[in-house]
Amino acid sequence: MKIIKNNANLQDMIEKEKEKSKFPMKLTCSECGSEFEVEESDLEVGELGLYQLPNGCPCCGSEIEIDDGIDLTVDNVNFPQHYYRFNGRQLDDDEINKYVKECIETLRNTDDKNFYHTFTGSGSTVVHVMRYEGDKDFVVDVCNEYYETNIPFTKEDEEKWCE
Repeated sequence: MKIIKNNANLQDMIEKEKEKSKFPMKLTCSECGSEFEVEESDLEVGELGLYQLPNGCPCCGSEIEIDDGIDLTVDNVNFPQHYYRFNGRQLDDDEINKYVKECIETLRNTDDKNFYHTFTGSGSTVVHVMRYEGDKDFVVDVCNEYYETNIPFTKEDEEKWCE
């Protein structure tokens, strides 16, 4: 006997696919308590690859946090769409100068010749100081209102760096 098309298994596969689907997704507004369902077409992918409602809650307009989205990879990450923008308190020049000095002192005080960079910061400012082998200076980057995202390790990355 030869089965040409197995409709029984096909129906099971369709049901399993429906179960896997995230949509429609039920959401509750943390501000007004309204409950509603959204389809994937109602959402945008934003910072860190998380879904977001472009106009917030359809009842009160408040921003809705959705702890679901897409898995970011080196091939699909898109700036600035998938990045979180730090736009907190601006540091004054004295604070930035203090951070630069701290970073340079950290590099100067290490006995590890393979220690090439360090960074620190607060609010929306990051100070990054590097030294390059063979050069005779420190490279200082001060980044205000910077962006950041996370791209998970691939299996190969985990094998290389996670023991």
